[in-house]
Amino acid sequence: MTKKVQSRTSTILDEVVVRGGAVRPRRAGARRARLSGLLSGAVVLALLLVSTLLASMPSQAVAETPELLSAGPGVPAPGAVVFLEDFQNVPAGQARAFQSGPGGRAAYVSAYPGYSGHTYTGSPGWTDGARCNGVILSQASATPPAWAITGAASASPYACGLDDGVQSWSFVRLLALAMGQQFGGSTGNFVYTSYSECNHTTTDGGTCPAVPAGERDGVLWQTTTPIPLPGPNRYMAFGVDTAALCGAASQNPRYQFAYRVPGAPTWTSLGDPVEACSTTQSPNTEHRERTYPLTSAATGGITWEAFEGRSRTVALNRLSPDEVVRLAGGLLEVKMYNATTATLGNDGAFDNVRALDATPRLDKAFTPSVVSDGETSTLRLTVTNTAELNAKTGWNLTDRLPDSLRATGESSTTCLASSGAAGSTAQVTAAAGSGEVVVQGSLAESQASCTVDVQVQAWDDALGTGVGVYTNGPENFTPGAGTPACWDGITYGLCGLEAPGEATLTVLPVVDLSITKEAAAASYAAGEQVVYTVTVSNAASTAANPVTTAADVAVTDLVPARVTEPTWTCASTGGATCGAAGGTGDVADTVTIPPGGSVVYVVTGRVAADDLDMEDITNVARATPPAEMLLPPTPGSPAPRIPFQVVDPGCSPGEGCEASVTTPRAELTVLKSAEPESGHALGQDDVVTYTLTFDHSGTDPVTVDWTDDLRGVLDDARFGSLLDAGGLTVTGPEDDLLRITGTISADTQVVYTVVVKTADRGDNLLRNVVVAGSQPPGPDDPCVPGLCTEHPVRYLHVEKLSADGSVRLGGAEFVLRADDDGALGAELTTPALTTVAGETGLFVSGGIEAGTYWLEETHAPEGHQLLATAVGLQVGADGAVTLTAPSAQVPNVAVSTTDGISTLSVTDPRGFVLPLVGGHGSTATWISGGLLLAAAACLVVGLRRGETREAARSPQG
Repeated sequence: MTKKVQSRTSTILDEVVVRGGAVRPRRAGARRARLSGLLSGAVVLALLLVSTLLASMPSQAVAETPELLSAGPGVPAPGAVVFLEDFQNVPAGQARAFQSGPGGRAAYVSAYPGYSGHTYTGSPGWTDGARCNGVILSQASATPPAWAITGAASASPYACGLDDGVQSWSFVRLLALAMGQQFGGSTGNFVYTSYSECNHTTTDGGTCPAVPAGERDGVLWQTTTPIPLPGPNRYMAFGVDTAALCGAASQNPRYQFAYRVPGAPTWTSLGDPVEACSTTQSPNTEHRERTYPLTSAATGGITWEAFEGRSRTVALNRLSPDEVVRLAGGLLEVKMYNATTATLGNDGAFDNVRALDATPRLDKAFTPSVVSDGETSTLRLTVTNTAELNAKTGWNLTDRLPDSLRATGESSTTCLASSGAAGSTAQVTAAAGSGEVVVQGSLAESQASCTVDVQVQAWDDALGTGVGVYTNGPENFTPGAGTPACWDGITYGLCGLEAPGEATLTVLPVVDLSITKEAAAASYAAGEQVVYTVTVSNAASTAANPVTTAADVAVTDLVPARVTEPTWTCASTGGATCGAAGGTGDVADTVTIPPGGSVVYVVTGRVAADDLDMEDITNVARATPPAEMLLPPTPGSPAPRIPFQVVDPGCSPGEGCEASVTTPRAELTVLKSAEPESGHALGQDDVVTYTLTFDHSGTDPVTVDWTDDLRGVLDDARFGSLLDAGGLTVTGPEDDLLRITGTISADTQVVYTVVVKTADRGDNLLRNVVVAGSQPPGPDDPCVPGLCTEHPVRYLHVEKLSADGSVRLGGAEFVLRADDDGALGAELTTPALTTVAGETGLFVSGGIEAGTYWLEETHAPEGHQLLATAVGLQVGADGAVTLTAPSAQVPNVAVSTTDGISTLSVTDPRGFVLPLVGGHGSTATWISGGLLLAAAACLVVGLRRGETREAARSPQG
């Protein structure tokens, strides 16, 4: 029939070795001490008990070529099945002899992949079908073959013997049924019978001969061809499923596994015999029982004759020896022999003889798997046993760490020494600074796993960093000088262990940024300059605290709104680089700072002069390390850079850290103002009133010590008078400096005046600056609103001159008009043109602002003509006047400038007037003109009359 091999192999993986319960007792001398690993074994056994409960239900068939079940480090999994004989290569409903022989017996042939076509052998007594030994049958094998019947007992229930009422054939079919229901296959499951039935009758007085036991004559099952294994230097375990009708303990089936390598002269027994009737639960024994009423309905059609209505309990065990084979080669011969020498009993059957790769699994892990540069991690090597939990002695490994990853000299282990002796400790060689870890160890019996912990640190001495991604995988296991030979005499990176996957350690770059912020002044006042210094630094790098260059660091300083017109500069030290040398407004820069470097920003602004807010001014600067930086994958690697998460112990990457400084308002604020306001143009003799306001914001008296610098005022004006000292002492001006001193407890003002000079002026600019203390400001200091005022002296002279320009003419009147988009605008009253006292024909304006104006003559001197058209003029910021086109073409208007003051000169020819003394007068001129006009009129009249007479004589008339 077609075998269901695929599904049956799965069952073996799920149930063959996963067992639960207490460790079964072992005989002295045949059992090794289980002193190491009892705690871990107990935990695993508890987990396996859960699996055992599930195994009591009928299971599905299993895969033919299973792989090791996946489990986490420290969690045992069943070994991989490398050989399985399930005796299924028999047509359904038939029976097959184990060995060929007389009576038509054809030997059973294996169908297991990789072993297909091979036969087995056994001792004669255990392959005698007439005694129900060596018969491969199922519950459905209702008809016994002839070679399984002796004497007169020809009816099928009485096969395998002559005794009436024995019905051995029915009972071995029941064992096959129970085995199939418990371990997979149901009624179609085939088993190997080892029932050892008597071959005498009840009438001849004979006795039951004993079936032999022992490794020579008691062989039930033996390979004739070596089993191929996965490779050399592996641990192999064996297992078998059994069904038995149990009786006295001395008569119950016991099976002993033995092995040898091809060519070996002797066999080696493996551990203690496995017991088909054992009721102990352990990693090596999974016990179940099934009780059947002996009826045809309950047993799938088996007839019971004299046993009808009774019941039988079948013991079902999944067994494995308590030892494993440590093999240097890749081939193995195996046999299983009877270990019970009873004459009666030994009523059993077995199935699913298997070889398992019980090589422990090795896992690698770094804990933690992500560290900061300079930190250590623990490389944990976990050796995990397979689920049968047998001892695994004498394995070794050599792990060559990735470049720049080295041991620190600290290590520990829970593994036993290579000998496996209780209380011993595995040999771990991992010297400080070494890039190689060598371990020689063992797993104790019942020990689920053991660990080797080696502290490691990534570091490159030349580069002073360990930043990188370090992958420690199977290829890192290579033999070195300290590697011991494996069981086959050859050195390997791994001996007796299943290679692990990869473990990765990521070492992140550390930047250690700090930011400080300072204000140059302890307090602020309206109109005063404020200066902030922001310093962003990266800590120096040491072997104990390595620091990486911080790239793409964002530095910001959002200057408070009350600090006006901010500017900033950036300077760097220690190899740092600024993104920009400076700028205006808020600071927003991206910088690079190596270890020990820094960038320094100086932010300068000014509090507005009219800022009356009494609140503190707080300025906050922020430095933000990048969340990621591109760096080589390992120190010095030429490979393309990869992104690394950035670590900063005090300045969170991507979020940043900040520094702030809060400046309170000064208790004394000084404000300078003027009337007219600063910037207003002044004329000669104009009066400027200066007011110094001392704003007292505290509760205690405040000392006043200020200097009002008049050096830029008194070159163009003279000091007027002190109108109000405000309770303070005002001295000067001495050396053109006015000193204000004293103490105030409330707001007060100092008021004084100056008068613009008429002549002998300096630069025609009144620049007045007040400063704290007695030291006057420098000539290049800026004019800060609130502490400084400026008034240009800018006015205009207009004069009316005779035609030859030699005499000023009295009687003229002029006005200034505004400019209306290039046309004459409204008359201006400020500034207005007024006559200069004591001067004929000379006019002067008040202070005139720069701009475009029109000059219009509204009244001419007697006997003279008005200026033909208004004249456009442009007043510059320096007071210079130019005529606008087309006024520049007017011939009788000219502009001149002396000492910064411009004069418009208007010349005008006289009209016709009588001579003042002895002249001929104008009578002759008038008479001559009249006669000429009369003659011209007579001539015109005469010409028109001649034209009329000529027309009357024409033919049309």
